[in-house]
Amino acid sequence: ALFAFLLSWSEYPFGLILLKTQSKHTVAVGLGAFLREFDVFWNEMAAAAVMMSLPLIIIFLFVQKFFVRGLTEGALSG
Repeated sequence: ALFAFLLSWSEYPFGLILLKTQSKHTVAVGLGAFLREFDVFWNEMAAAAVMMSLPLIIIFLFVQKFFVRGLTEGALSG
């Protein structure tokens, strides 16, 4: 379930092509709004990228012990 969440978190082509209304766009598509034809708003884009990654970091901090336990048990069993 976690891998499905991570893969769907940045579905840029799906969000850009299939979702027509701006209110339904994914966060990755929203980051593209900072790109202009002749200019890129780097400060705002960097801040938005940090905000986009915060939920993943928080989730990882809560489930980190399960990852470590699963990796060590898998490495020792086989």
